[in-house]
Amino acid sequence: MIPPYLCCYSFSEGLAIVWLEGEEFNEGYIDTTGAEVIPTHFADTAAFSEGYAYVETKEGKRGFIDKTGQMVLELAFRLSSYSYFSEGLIGVEIDHKYGYADKTGSLIIEPRFDKVQRFSEGLAAVTIDGKCGYIDKSGEWVIKPKFSEAGLFSEGLAPVII
Repeated sequence: MIPPYLCCYSFSEGLAIVWLEGEEFNEGYIDTTGAEVIPTHFADTAAFSEGYAYVETKEGKRGFIDKTGQMVLELAFRLSSYSYFSEGLIGVEIDHKYGYADKTGSLIIEPRFDKVQRFSEGLAAVTIDGKCGYIDKSGEWVIKPKFSEAGLFSEGLAPVII
């Protein structure tokens, strides 16, 4: 039986985020048997994706842990609105502009966008000057910005609002 946690999220890559009630730093991870595999001592957590999960420690360090709970990448910048890797890249914010970094923390696409989404099928929707378009993993425009909104590609198609 899984212990009574205050909150439990969906499983991702075999682990789920849990919160304990009454503790200041109380987020951690359980496996599908309910066993706590990464102790509930983080201030903030996100789901695992591509083997990594975003966490913030009680000391204020932000970065990514592996499935053993070890910090494998400490961040020197803020993340975009989503905090997980997709196709090896993650959206980052520097000086109120957004770009992408890889799993080593290296900037791959310089921050120049107003908003970014995760990569899907090799493309990411990004916003610049109020219009959305799609870039590839080199940061080059594949579909120039002309939409009011743009979503993720799935099976070769993406929803957009003109």
